[in-house]
Amino acid sequence: MAHIRFRAAMKAQNQSLDDLPFTAILGVYGSYFGLGLNVLCIMAQGFIAIFPVGNPPSAYNFFVNMLALPIVLVCYVGWKIVFRTRFVSAREADLITGRRELDLGEAKRLDLEERAKWKWYHKYLSLRLGLTVGYITFFVDLHLKI
Repeated sequence: MAHIRFRAAMKAQNQSLDDLPFTAILGVYGSYFGLGLNVLCIMAQGFIAIFPVGNPPSAYNFFVNMLALPIVLVCYVGWKIVFRTRFVSAREADLITGRRELDLGEAKRLDLEERAKWKWYHKYLSLRLGLTVGYITFFVDLHLKI
């Protein structure tokens, strides 16, 4: 949920993804997929709580199986009430505070120069597996030395 809200705030404030040193491989779609899987798990847990496998339905089993959901909701709402926090719109979200001072253009240029020196198998594994230079270099070179 945090990544979805972060990307919505970036879009609402007209900030480019090029300003980020790292981006998710699947983008915001991966976050929506993860959120969907979480909702699906909660629904499945609710179904099992209502219709337990091999046992007749009972209020006790329902509350035992679904106890986490009201606890999470009470903690969330309690935090909002006690600390008087409010929901922040995507336009109002602070995306600047705490950001490191980094010349991203220079960092990307150095990264491209580094990648230009890669051996063919570094490039192939980087594209196929999404691994970073350090892991590729360590494991591939270790394998070739053995």
